[in-house]
Amino acid sequence: MTTLSAMDKFDIFWLTFLGSIEKFMRPPKAESPRSASQLHVHVTEHFKNLLLVMAASGTFKRASQRSPSGQDLLTLTWAVLERFRPDLRRQLQELAGDSQHAASIATGNETTAT
Repeated sequence: MTTLSAMDKFDIFWLTFLGSIEKFMRPPKAESPRSASQLHVHVTEHFKNLLLVMAASGTFKRASQRSPSGQDLLTLTWAVLERFRPDLRRQLQELAGDSQHAASIATGNETTAT
């Protein structure tokens, strides 16, 4: 992740990636085959793990500092996710439990693990 996030335009790459996986993270329709439901669950779970790793490694913070716009990449990520998975933030908050670090990611206040 460190090498990829060191790209000059990682923020653009990341936001494009979010748009690409949106169709796999949307809940499937009731008439969809079981495999679509399984894919949805697996992609969502892997994505939550990816968010946690990126935040723990400081990826969002570093990418935001390099961004020409200066916009916070984690805040932009949540803005995109709110359009099609508004429940994801709540899921991360529940997952966080006593973990201050995971809670900070879910609230958009990334902290780097020490």
